[in-house]
This record gives sequence, structure tokens and C-alpha cells, in this order.
Amino acid sequence: MSLWDQIVKKEHVFLTVEYENRYLNVWRQDSNGYSKFYVTPLCFIELDLISCSRDEYSSIHRHIFGFNLKLWDSKAAKVVQNALKEKNINASLTEILPLPMQMVRIGLSGNDFVNSDNEWRSNQDQPHTMPFELYTRHEHFCNKMV
Repeated sequence: MSLWDQIVKKEHVFLTVEYENRYLNVWRQDSNGYSKFYVTPLCFIELDLISCSRDEYSSIHRHIFGFNLKLWDSKAAKVVQNALKEKNINASLTEILPLPMQMVRIGLSGNDFVNSDNEWRSNQDQPHTMPFELYTRHEHFCNKMV
């Protein structure tokens, strides 16, 4: 069974670890005597980088709620590495990776106050952090979200 089939069906989860008050699933892929471990992306909002600003380039009056979404960090890899050691498996940090995602998007539905562009964005270079924006017509609402 391919790694993709395992992930979609949530089958063959090799390990589950707790990190920052949530659980991350780990899948193992063996190929040619070599193992890689793929982990659920983090998807944490970096609270210290949230911003609200007027969208000066839009033809409609709106404000931008900007934030970065952390998808991965070395601390998560270290937690997985330690859990693997407890199972007598030695893996380097370079063998522990976030699940590959070709495209990423943020979408909202049924919300009258906040909108997203709902567009798929490339994730081919696998950044550890991605910037996103949500839009609102009301500055006070944007500031309230901050």
C-alpha cells in the first residue's frame, strides 16, 4: 500500500506523539533499506506575528488580517525522534519530515464578517511557515481578531 493510501485511510499509523497539546500521527515509509517518517503538519498560528492593516490595493474597502501558519519545526521532529528511540528506532532529524502537501489553502464558508481568497497555493518548496490573509470590511473587527 502506498504512503498516500495509508494517510488518506488513516491506516498503518506507525506512531502517535503528543506535541503542544495535540496529537501528531507518524507514518513510516521503507524503501531500499532506508526509512523515512512522515508526520502530520503542525498548523499553528504564530501569535506574535498577527497583524491588521487596511488593504490599500483593493478596489473595495477592506482590512487584511495577516498571520503566519507554522507547518513544521525542529522541536516537533525532535519529539518524534525521541518517541522513535523509545521503540529502539534510531532516525536522524533529516529522516523525520512533515507530510508532503502539494497545495494549501484556507477557506471559510457561512461567515458574513470574514472572507478568504479560498485559492490553492503551491507548497512545493515545503516552507516551515506560510503567510495567509483573511479579509474583513470592518477595521474594528479586524483589530478584535488580533
